[in-house]
Amino acid sequence: DRYTPGTGTAAFIESNYDTVAVQNTGSYGQRTFVFSYALAGLVDGDSPSTRSDLLAAILDFFLEEPPPPPNNAPLALDDMETTREDSAVTILVLANDYDPDGDPLVLTGVTQGVHGTVEIDDSDTTVTYTPEADFFGPDSFTYEVSDGNSGSDIAQVYVTVKPVNDSPLALDDMETTREDSAVTILVLANDYDPDGDPLVLTGVTQGDSGKVEIDVNDTTVTYTPNPNFNGSDTFAYIVSDGNGGLDTGTVEIIVRPVNDAPG
Repeated sequence: DRYTPGTGTAAFIESNYDTVAVQNTGSYGQRTFVFSYALAGLVDGDSPSTRSDLLAAILDFFLEEPPPPPNNAPLALDDMETTREDSAVTILVLANDYDPDGDPLVLTGVTQGVHGTVEIDDSDTTVTYTPEADFFGPDSFTYEVSDGNSGSDIAQVYVTVKPVNDSPLALDDMETTREDSAVTILVLANDYDPDGDPLVLTGVTQGDSGKVEIDVNDTTVTYTPNPNFNGSDTFAYIVSDGNGGLDTGTVEIIVRPVNDAPG
């Protein structure tokens, strides 16, 4: 590389000296400078070649520029995030991270959560956490950040998955009774709630050929067929988990005939 002097001239008089400014190119290492000069003020008896050799010896040097400062690694700070059960969340993990040198940061790796998957998004600056189906509670994972200059750091992300209510599942039932005989039906016996909430009956429809009532315990129903009816009848019931979750089941009743005495 060739360095060019800055503006101005330097005058060297007898044993005095002066300075010449040169431009800084931003690189480092040894550089050679070439100076142009003219001798003036020679007196009788001076030899131009002698003065030239002397001046050239003074100006023949090189400059050792200092290397750039070493790269400072980025600092990745831990993060906390929340999401809801069965809902993925995008996390801006780099939002609170920084690089002392001002280098742009990117994500270079993540670990997986115990109860969810973690993916680096296309931007290389955010991640998406997806909890396992029906999981709620705490989970965590780590990520690695790089400054592009061999500097990296690792931080932890703590995710809290908040529960959401899962509706109960009411499964259809079948029951039999005899003509003119009421029957109590445990309609909730085969129903369940994913969250383990206790279930209660909140409503029933009536059969075409019989009457349906919810018992006082709100967990069973009593079906009473119409007098002398026999055959098949149906009705529906609604079950609740007490947290806004509802489902509807259907009950089929077979009413068996009995022999009626002659009247």
